[in-house]
Amino acid sequence: MSLLDDYHATLPNFTGVPKMPKEYAEGRVADLQSELQNLSETDENYEARQTTLNREIAEVQQDLENGNVTEDAQEIAYFEEYNAGLTAFVNAWTQQQNQN
Repeated sequence: MSLLDDYHATLPNFTGVPKMPKEYAEGRVADLQSELQNLSETDENYEARQTTLNREIAEVQQDLENGNVTEDAQEIAYFEEYNAGLTAFVNAWTQQQNQN
């Protein structure tokens, strides 16, 4: 089981990973492209980070092209709630790992 599966197991009414809001997705592509352009070959893990950024850009672009994004207010609220909970879950897990 993955960390993401562990998080999903804590959600009482989990109905699936939410769609990304269209506006957020468009901004995410720009942010990732900027990060990629500012990546330096002297950075630690340069190649791995470059590969990750290119994959993430392609995934978000594909979601935009396929319409797998939302402009629905309820779905956006679910996305925000899901991400806030996931962030808190990962932070708590990281803190626990650092204590061990």
